[in-house]
This record gives sequence, C-alpha cells and structure tokens, in this order.
Amino acid sequence: MGVYDEAFLLGISPVTPLHMGMGRAGGVVDLPVQRDSLGLPIIYASSLKGAFKSFLWAEDRGLARCLFGPEPNEDEKYASPVSFLDAVLALIPVREASGGLVMATSPLSLGRVDDYLELMGAVKGGVEGFSESIRGVVEKASGLGRGKALAAGWSPEGSLFVGGRRFEVKACGECGLEWLGGLVVGSLARYSGRVLVFSEEDFRDIVEGALIRLTRVRVERERKTVKKGGLWTEEYVPQGSLFVSAALCSSRRASGAPACGGRYGEYLGTLRGVRFLVVGGNESTGKGVVRLSWVGVGGE
Repeated sequence: MGVYDEAFLLGISPVTPLHMGMGRAGGVVDLPVQRDSLGLPIIYASSLKGAFKSFLWAEDRGLARCLFGPEPNEDEKYASPVSFLDAVLALIPVREASGGLVMATSPLSLGRVDDYLELMGAVKGGVEGFSESIRGVVEKASGLGRGKALAAGWSPEGSLFVGGRRFEVKACGECGLEWLGGLVVGSLARYSGRVLVFSEEDFRDIVEGALIRLTRVRVERERKTVKKGGLWTEEYVPQGSLFVSAALCSSRRASGAPACGGRYGEYLGTLRGVRFLVVGGNESTGKGVVRLSWVGVGGE
C-alpha cells in the first residue's frame, strides 16, 4: 500500500498501572489518562513513538535516528521509515463476582482492531484468519442491549455480576478470540480466554469503573504536612489490559535516510526485539511498564 511494504500488529499489555498523561483537567481527576473522541483510554501514536525513540536512543543513536527520524535541531531532514498508529483499547480486566476476572470489550473496540488488520492486509496480506474471527464476534454482538453480554470462546451459565452489575450472558463457544487474548501477558494472561463483549454504553461504564484513581500528596519534609497545592488525583489503566497498535514500515523511506546506512533491516529486527517499554509518566514510582507482542503478516 503506497510507500509501505511491511506491517506489524503490536499488542501492548501493561505490567504495572499505566498513566499516559494528557495534562491537567478540570474535573475530579486532576491528571487523567489520554482519551479518544468517545472517552475511552488510548495511547496516542506520538506517545508510543516517543517511548520507543527514548528507549532505543540509549542503546544506539544511529538506530533511533534511522527508524524515527532526526532530532529537531539537526540539519538532516528526512521522513521516518516507521509509522505507529494510535494504540486503541481492545480488552480491559474487570472483576466478576463468582470467578475472579473477565476481559471486557465491545463491538466498536474489536472493530477498531479489525480496521488495523485490514490496513495491514492492504500492505502485505496474510491477516484473513484474524479478521474473520473478529468480524464473527462483532456480528453476533451487534444487537446487544443494556444489561446483556456475549461470552466469546467460553460458556458461562446464566447471568454474571460484572463490575457490581448483573448481566444476562449468551455463550458463543465458536467465537474464537484466542489470538487476541494471547496478546495479554503477565499474571492476568490466564484470564485472557474469558472475554465478554458488552454494548457500547455498558462498556464505557465498565471502563470507568475499572480505571484506577490514585490520590497523591507532596509533603513538607520538615513538618510532615501536605504542601500547599500538593494534593492531586491521577488516573491509571490497570495491569492486564490490552491496547493494540500497528507499525507500518517503509524500506523506500529508509533508503533516503542517511542514518540508516544500509542497516535498515537490522535496525527493524532490533525494534521488533523490544519486549518491554516504559510508556507515559511516573516511571520512578513503578508505573508505565508495558510488555509488547509483535504479530507479523503473511503467516508470521
């Protein structure tokens, strides 16, 4: 498709609570996470690219310049051969009263993942099976109303209490999203097969209830009292969630990037070898560590 000749789907699963900030807000939460136009958490492509460039800059500056472009103050000007897309929320863990956790999603969220798969297919093909599995689930869940959910790939009995609410659940054992759930990593991976698809209205409510709101204080060291203006609330996406992005790559652009020096293929392999990354703020307090899963095309 156009200038791109390689594409990868990128699963991003927080290992620690994740705060991808968007500055201060005027509501109850002073520092909310990034949101899309519908109010769902998202990781903007610029934040994702910046995290990758910062990580690789410490390893090899030539690599970082090749894949992500020159620094603003440098004389060389050329386009980055790797383009990231916004990372959309695909799954989020929520508590289920009788069985621990379930992974919540909605037809729209699944459809956004399929949009990325379609884009990947236009570049290089080989994603038909992934798309078919998502479209089958979206079709079966398209008529969901309030208080109803579709269990994709497993068969719970009757109703379930999720996020403190009762939902009538219809089982869809043949709806397979195992490959998507497989992108969830860490201690919550064992719940990745327990996917529930909710209506868009219910899903937004469930997401709001699943987000972590942490109130923090800044203390006067000598008096051990809160500093003036030192009380604020931050928002986090919980561990075990799943965001999905895509990386589109162009060897043509790489050929025009002096920093690549004929090593574009090697550098791209190094990029795909990155398994952990720090995204967003509060790294010093153990936040923002994510694990990456790269899914290629053409049978990879």
